[in-house]
Amino acid sequence: MPDSLSGRLSPLDVARQFTRPQEPGDFDRMACALRAFQKTNCSVYARFDHTYLPIAAFKHATVACFDPEEAAKVFRSSGTSGHAPSLHYVRDLEFYERAIRTHFLTVFGAGPFTLKAHLPGYAADSSLVYMLQRLIKWFGDSESGFFLDDLQVLERAIRHSTANKTQLLLFGAAFGLLSLVEARQWALPPSGRIV
Repeated sequence: MPDSLSGRLSPLDVARQFTRPQEPGDFDRMACALRAFQKTNCSVYARFDHTYLPIAAFKHATVACFDPEEAAKVFRSSGTSGHAPSLHYVRDLEFYERAIRTHFLTVFGAGPFTLKAHLPGYAADSSLVYMLQRLIKWFGDSESGFFLDDLQVLERAIRHSTANKTQLLLFGAAFGLLSLVEARQWALPPSGRIV
């Protein structure tokens, strides 16, 4: 790896590191390298002394390490707080998707999976919706997909997962998942996971 601690990490180095399976200790090394890269290449990030930017930065400034005009996609937050949405500029969707796929495989394996996404209030152009659309396409079985108010969809997915011995992965935001728990008690399959 280049002299990443001094900030000399190219976008290609970042791409190589984030689109391959991780080894123990890689995360800490890459976090340091990425912090240095962002401090050098993003004027908004350079103004902060700590690692994480406040969410307001993404609402009121362009946070990118490249010319935003070069973005292949601009993701928007749901804006559920009633304020301007946060913007996330992505330069290369192929790289973005490789990172999603690589890290999903690292954490969950290749499946088979029944993936259900419960995301009330999320805009169609949110990065979370985009990510889950791709994961469902790549790793989801015929019962995989999005759902909101129809709780029978989740019931069918649970039965399907149990009968077909697929791992059920239920993705959702905290308040949406809370609404599912408040609606009734659920018995997920033993291998089921809530993400």
